[in-house]
Amino acid sequence: YFSMEYGLSHALKIYSGGLGVLAGDYLKEASDSRVDMTAVGFLYRHGYFTQTLSVDGQQIANYEAQNFGSLPITQVLDEHNKPVVLEVPFHDRTIYSNIWKVSVGRIQLYLMDTDLEHNSEYDRSITHQLYGGDWENRMKQEYLLGVGGILLLKRLGIRKDVYHMNEGHAALISAKRLRDYVQEEKLSFNEALEVVRASTLYTVHTPVPAGHDYFEESLIRKYMEPLVNKIGIPWYQFMDMGRDNPGTNEKFSMSVFALNTAQESNGVSKLHGLVSQEMFQPVWKGYFPQELHVGYVTNGVHLPTWATSSVKRIYENNLGEDFYQDQSNPEIWKKVYDISDEEIWGLRMHLKEKLVDYIKS
Repeated sequence: YFSMEYGLSHALKIYSGGLGVLAGDYLKEASDSRVDMTAVGFLYRHGYFTQTLSVDGQQIANYEAQNFGSLPITQVLDEHNKPVVLEVPFHDRTIYSNIWKVSVGRIQLYLMDTDLEHNSEYDRSITHQLYGGDWENRMKQEYLLGVGGILLLKRLGIRKDVYHMNEGHAALISAKRLRDYVQEEKLSFNEALEVVRASTLYTVHTPVPAGHDYFEESLIRKYMEPLVNKIGIPWYQFMDMGRDNPGTNEKFSMSVFALNTAQESNGVSKLHGLVSQEMFQPVWKGYFPQELHVGYVTNGVHLPTWATSSVKRIYENNLGEDFYQDQSNPEIWKKVYDISDEEIWGLRMHLKEKLVDYIKS
């Protein structure tokens, strides 16, 4: 599972909003469900900014460096008890990255961090800020997440059956996997593409085209040409895999590339799935939107994280402690009708009083 951000705890500033919080809940629920999953992302030195307001109501963005030594993370070490340093080839140099591990229940989340002395100041800043910097820094981040993320798994000896891209930021995992199948497994490009597609999922969250990343061809070529040369296709064919209209001079869309290299794609609600079909219809000309392979999986939350203790007690007392492991069972939910109106109303007023007291303080 590859994502630019994860909202696990306020103590770990590697998220900015809903995308990260959903990814964090996804890992927690996967742990509760005993899913065999590994996650990959970044350990940001400054994370996303903390917002304050000036006296005249203007936003002030404050970036506070995280002290990695005080975070609930551990550095990945090799057999000699030395830090594992990942080497990621860029177009004219090598980027070095530390690897950190966060245990999310049973799930291991591995985070890359380029803020080390092996790198130039220019490259150390790749993982300084979430969504920070210019378009070139965004390109370096997405290259590192995709290409570096696959190298990380290989470095740690981790093999999985399915690869999940959480938004288009992670699309380049498919480019790296195509290269590996062609070079290491000696498959043709078409064979490699079928293998990659059959084992790749893409989740889209953004409902408007303007919210998706589009990169100039010169920037894509700068970072991707050496890898594409080893895939066995002409450069124009690779670019067309990221364009709404192949054969034009359009910018390269990570989202379109993700769609073209994933067997299954989904929005995050029934309505959003329909919106996504309309949005991506230009990718598959000649098809009606409803015919596209873009479905939906409704967003959910990790209930034990977000339900307050008094609410959880009501669930446990009336639905049973096994409720958390079987939340979609309609038979269990029928027990809700056994909870008295007085108990629910009393809980509501208690939580309302707590909210008002918090606001007043």
